[in-house]
Amino acid sequence: MVGSTSDSEVRNLESEIFPGLICILLSVILLSVLAFSRNRTWKDDVTIWTDVVKKSPKNVRAMVNLSESEYEKEGKYESALSRFLKLSSDHDVAEAHTNVGMIYHIKGELDKAEFYYLKGLKVNPAHPKILYNLGTLYVDEGKIDKGIETYLSVLKVNPHLWKVHNNLGTAYAKKGLIDKAIVEYQEAIRLEPDYFEPYNNLGMIYQQRGEPALARDYLSRAIKCRPTAGETHFYLALAYRDLRQLKEAMQQYREAIRLDPKYYKAYFNLGNLYFDQGLFDDAMSMYEKTFSVKPDCAEAENGKGNVYLRKNELDRAIASFKRAVQKKPDYAEAYINLGAAYKAQGTLALALAQYRKAIEVDPGRIEAYFNLGNTYRALGRKKEAMENYRKFINTWKGDASYIGQAREAMEQLK
Repeated sequence: MVGSTSDSEVRNLESEIFPGLICILLSVILLSVLAFSRNRTWKDDVTIWTDVVKKSPKNVRAMVNLSESEYEKEGKYESALSRFLKLSSDHDVAEAHTNVGMIYHIKGELDKAEFYYLKGLKVNPAHPKILYNLGTLYVDEGKIDKGIETYLSVLKVNPHLWKVHNNLGTAYAKKGLIDKAIVEYQEAIRLEPDYFEPYNNLGMIYQQRGEPALARDYLSRAIKCRPTAGETHFYLALAYRDLRQLKEAMQQYREAIRLDPKYYKAYFNLGNLYFDQGLFDDAMSMYEKTFSVKPDCAEAENGKGNVYLRKNELDRAIASFKRAVQKKPDYAEAYINLGAAYKAQGTLALALAQYRKAIEVDPGRIEAYFNLGNTYRALGRKKEAMENYRKFINTWKGDASYIGQAREAMEQLK
């Protein structure tokens, strides 16, 4: 019948349609698999260069890049070292030599590292990366002058390398050339304003120099670059403390602790801050937390002793100060505090012994002479009191009011 289709014709049509459809589907699936495979291959540096090396096994640059990716991205130092050693042996390529040196440097095998850095420099004497790494190696070995000389060689090749300026600054700082260090750190910041290390290093320098306002400013900038830097929060707290911005200091100590719950120095210094404000229970809590992280912390034991002394719990104070000097036998401050506790208890001979011990372990603890003068005076030993007051007056560089007290005591003894 016209317009109709027989069953056999229908079946024939089906046999023609479905094979074509299957071919189309297979093509789509195959293309999808290939696309997925390519995406997986190019997903990171290691797989990129693995793919290149498989296709071009004699491509030295690809082998160098693969090995670099292995230890930089995945920390596979041993496999990268094995590959680099073969490259260094088979091909006199500066990058291969320096990467062998870098891995040995990371592993702490500094003699081997230096050998391969120098081998790389024979191929390319002006290679900035090798010179930079060699300079860092010399500084790590304590060869500061050679490190400085090498960093300066890098900057002759390229004066715009901000990491080199930063490391040169650190080398100058290790030599005590602080003004030169500051210049290099500032140049590193000029070249790379978002670089954490020079802000942090400048902040540390200014804090050590007793310039807390500048320390605060640079450390704050460092934290903007790297908010998770716990130690930087700690030193920023010290700067705020010295500026008497105590609320901000507490916040920074707490942030340092949040970032590193085992940062015992932050607990201890926060305890000191509470102590200075008369918050003795809070101070004691922080000293106890210090012990939970560092059980042998003599400073925290001394802090506990001070809390007990302020509370007039003299036996406990004496016990804490004794534990402090047991943990740290050259701890002059704890001997002075132990002397003060004995004096408050009325055992003046024991107090004298502790003040003398403080001077013995640290002749620079001049306040011990003042305490000796007071104790000899309480014992009625005028001559010894006068001698110690004179020593104190002649050498004390701190709060001038104590010199006034010593002179007044001497007048009363005349």
